Amino acid sequence: MTVRLQVMRKIMVLGLALLGVGLVAAWFFARPAYRRYEERRAVEEAKEFLAKRDFKNASLSARRALTVNPRDVEPCRIIAELADMSGAPAALEWWGRVAQLSPTVADRLRLASAALRYQPPPFALAARTLKGLAHAAGREAAYHSLLGQLDLKRNRLAAATQEFERAVELEPTNQFHQLNLAVLRLASTNQAIAAQGRQSLEQLRTSPTLGAVALRSLIADSLKGKNLARARQFSDQVLKTPQASLDDRLQHAAILRQMKDPEFETDLLSIQKRVSTNALAIYATTTWMIGQRLAAQAGSWLKSLPSRLRAQQPVPLAVVDCYEAQEDWPGLETYLQGQQWNDMEFMRYALLSRAAAKQHETVTVQSRWDTAVRQAGDRIDALKALLNLAAKWGWEKDRDHLLWQILQRFPRERWTLMDLQQSYMRVGDTRGLNNVFTAMATYNPSNFVALNNLAATSLLLKTNLPQAYNMAKEAFLHYPTNATIASTYAFSLYCQGKTHQGLAVLQQIDPKALQTPSVALYYGVLLSRAGESGEAQKYLGLARKSHLLPEEQTLLRDCTEPARK
Repeated sequence: MTVRLQVMRKIMVLGLALLGVGLVAAWFFARPAYRRYEERRAVEEAKEFLAKRDFKNASLSARRALTVNPRDVEPCRIIAELADMSGAPAALEWWGRVAQLSPTVADRLRLASAALRYQPPPFALAARTLKGLAHAAGREAAYHSLLGQLDLKRNRLAAATQEFERAVELEPTNQFHQLNLAVLRLASTNQAIAAQGRQSLEQLRTSPTLGAVALRSLIADSLKGKNLARARQFSDQVLKTPQASLDDRLQHAAILRQMKDPEFETDLLSIQKRVSTNALAIYATTTWMIGQRLAAQAGSWLKSLPSRLRAQQPVPLAVVDCYEAQEDWPGLETYLQGQQWNDMEFMRYALLSRAAAKQHETVTVQSRWDTAVRQAGDRIDALKALLNLAAKWGWEKDRDHLLWQILQRFPRERWTLMDLQQSYMRVGDTRGLNNVFTAMATYNPSNFVALNNLAATSLLLKTNLPQAYNMAKEAFLHYPTNATIASTYAFSLYCQGKTHQGLAVLQQIDPKALQTPSVALYYGVLLSRAGESGEAQKYLGLARKSHLLPEEQTLLRDCTEPARK
């Protein structure tokens, strides 16, 4: 009996162990299967939401799928398409991820297309992507269409025409390629080619999808030729299409006004009524009216709107634009004093500051501007908006001060240093440049361009000279053939009383590089101090063509007008 119990116990223990192993194995194999199920379900939901135009939930579902499998290309593609629909620059990043996960011709073409739309000139990513597709996509019409768009953006009209012609040749029934070619031909200075483009656009104007685009080109062509009657005819047709936009309606009104047509007032009232519940459209219409020199009329219209709408941004900004267009600064101040702009209080105070400036209230100007900066707080978008205002109004000192504040609060916003450099260079503020180069060298000690510039400005200012000598030498040791860096080092030797050693440094540089105006100044100064006045004048003459800092102008003057010394 005892032996039988022991055997049974062993069997039970073994059975439980096997059961445990089975459960672990089941969990091990079932877990990936469940994750794949969750991933597929999230992707399918995203597709369903996308089909229903429920973009928010489509994005949430796609992102949920990516938390399960970050390398799933389908949810990446959905998010890229959603970003494209909203015109968000993030679309470029997502199409880049799609092309990385799925390097098919189609997905790489989508990446190139996004790069053309969202990347600034010279469109390096688009060019690189299309170059990589030359063999695989050579017979794809979409490839040649994108090449044509790239050439167009680079102002290579002949090359663009060839690419669009090739796209039409490969897909002769594709109206999109026909449209691209027609628009390009229409802009030709060759009247026969322009007539071909015009004829093609006339044929495309009845297209359900591209008709409105073709008509807009025909309107522009008619206005360019000052044929108002023809422009109105095409404009009437655009307004009958489902794609007609507010811009189309405003352009139609502009044509009527230019023709002095009595229907203009009725047309404008119709537009105002159409947009009267949409704050963004109200702002766009107001901007257009101001451009048509109808600021007073626009102001009256805005006052007639319901109070709820008048308080909704950007309608208050539209009211401000009307006051500014009429240069009614007391009226603007009175209007702003009675407002409360919540998250945009910084903007209200900035505008109050300008109203005070226009009324010569000097003390109030700075006080209100300082309040605007405080109201912006640590919101980078708000601070950038203030930067734009300061630049627009020509408030250079306030703009520069704000750039330093942004850099202090957001150390990664290094673009501020480039802006400051340009600003100080423009006005010849050597001390400001020295501060900029100090910051650049601090953030990146291996930036020898900044190190050289810091040394050069320190030498000109005669400040921190021992440190400047060392920095100039260090930069030169790393880049001994760079003419600009060599000229700084040579100047540092000159400042130490080693003029001939400095000349020896410069005489090792390519003679053509020595003729660069900014380099020629220092070579001329050293030649002059070495007693080679005749040769020096040649280089000092070249230096006059450069944008010199005040201290550099003094160096030039001292060498060219020795009698003053």
